[in-house]
Amino acid sequence: MKDLNSELVQVPPLDKIETLLDCYESGNYGATEHLANAIAKEFPDHSVAWKVLGVIFKREGRLLDALVANQKVVWIEPQEPNGYFNLGNNLNDLGRFEDAAESYIKAISLNKDRPDPDFFFNLGNTFRSLGRLEDAAENYQKTIALTSAFSNAEAHFNLGITLQQLGHFENSETSFRQAIAIKPDYASAHNNLGIILYSKGKVEAAFESLETANHLNPDLKEYHLLSAIFKTKKEIKKSKTKGDDKVGLERYSRLKENPLILNREVEENLISKLYELNSMDLNEADDPSFGNSRGSYDLFENNSPVIQKLAGDFKQLLMEAVGSEIFVYDSFFSIFGAGGGTVRHHHLSQIDQDPRLNLGNKKYSVVYYLATGDQNCSEPGILKFYDPFKDVLPSKGMITIFPASRHHSSVYGGKTARVIVGINFYSL
Repeated sequence: MKDLNSELVQVPPLDKIETLLDCYESGNYGATEHLANAIAKEFPDHSVAWKVLGVIFKREGRLLDALVANQKVVWIEPQEPNGYFNLGNNLNDLGRFEDAAESYIKAISLNKDRPDPDFFFNLGNTFRSLGRLEDAAENYQKTIALTSAFSNAEAHFNLGITLQQLGHFENSETSFRQAIAIKPDYASAHNNLGIILYSKGKVEAAFESLETANHLNPDLKEYHLLSAIFKTKKEIKKSKTKGDDKVGLERYSRLKENPLILNREVEENLISKLYELNSMDLNEADDPSFGNSRGSYDLFENNSPVIQKLAGDFKQLLMEAVGSEIFVYDSFFSIFGAGGGTVRHHHLSQIDQDPRLNLGNKKYSVVYYLATGDQNCSEPGILKFYDPFKDVLPSKGMITIFPASRHHSSVYGGKTARVIVGINFYSL
């Protein structure tokens, strides 16, 4: 590391620094970047311009450029904890969780005299991403200890999530209740409390919490899912008392093949309709897609006739595939260009992995190929399944249905776009 004390470091004139900060505060980020670059070029060993560039680049989603700027800051100011904290945030955004944890730990070590709860909180989040749940819980507890008892609902909530994943359900319930006590309109806390209560068999109390969560945030889907499951269970129980063995059987079944491959003709106006819909860069979402990939969620909520026909057709098709009623949890579309694809992943959520709810073995995923793009290339977009390995080369109209727990990935390198519809659903 360069010893900056061994030579005189040139400092930007105060008026330049004030102009830079005023420009940033005014929201003129283009001009701010231009000024910061000029100052960084003239005074490369002073941190102010690099700090501003780190913030600007992060705002613009230019994470690699932000990383360079934040690394420059800690190189210039190796004893400044906030520099390592910002670097940790940047590394987290890039998915470099091990490196992010190291940066947060360095920030904490440099800040022992005045510990910052945000440092511990973000380190806890990083440990959760790494699956180090005990370490995550410890850091959330430190976060809570460093704040007033009724001021950090998010730390209590994240602690509750972590304890839930660790199987410490009683303590998890306490954390969710504490989060709600601090922030009564915390929809996710009501939602997770409802899930805990449901798994304990406290159905009425569970639905009270879930209904509150649904009122606060209708986008939370667990209320509708558990309602559908509970309704189905009641129907099965009622049918059993009537001696109707066929209806009373556990109706969710396993697929005849894994994956099950079917076909459906693709309407050309369906593809054109998807291109008309608002879509986002999936790299900016909590999504396994990478590279040149765009898409949107809640597809079946669109009222377009062609999309509603697709939803109706799939409901019938999927019911026949699993031999039961179904509940569609997710519906989305993705458009992949050259270099787009998905990393290895599965479609089980936190609620699916709660062993007491036993939802994971009722959840399935679907990929429907509307357009396969250019397959005469080195990366034709093979759908790769793992455990066991199986490669599937898609064709137009192909439908693949597989357990949501099964890992899969794809990489596409063709010149024309690949378009897919995806669904996650539960058998009831």
